[in-house]
Amino acid sequence: MRASQASEHKAFGVAGGTAVPILKSLQTDDYWRKGIVEGKNTDAFVFDVDKTVGRDTDVLLKAEAGQKVESEVSEALKKYVANETSLEDALKKADEVINGTQSK
Repeated sequence: MRASQASEHKAFGVAGGTAVPILKSLQTDDYWRKGIVEGKNTDAFVFDVDKTVGRDTDVLLKAEAGQKVESEVSEALKKYVANETSLEDALKKADEVINGTQSK
């Protein structure tokens, strides 16, 4: 795939060199290294990349779904802190409500 990419698009998501590329094969490329701030230590962004967590672990939710998760987890923690239920039970119920297997 990389071989077929045009030079100006090879670091997708890094237009103008303003971010670290998502492809490990581009970690030494001047396209992004000089675009951030020339002369700065860009090695810090790619140091020991085999032990870092990439953006593929981010969870992107629609606002409505995110609000539901936030609300249910908050409610679960309140019930736990108030000694109304165990943390495990509170989070289990929140999980079931969030996933639609139980009503509030």
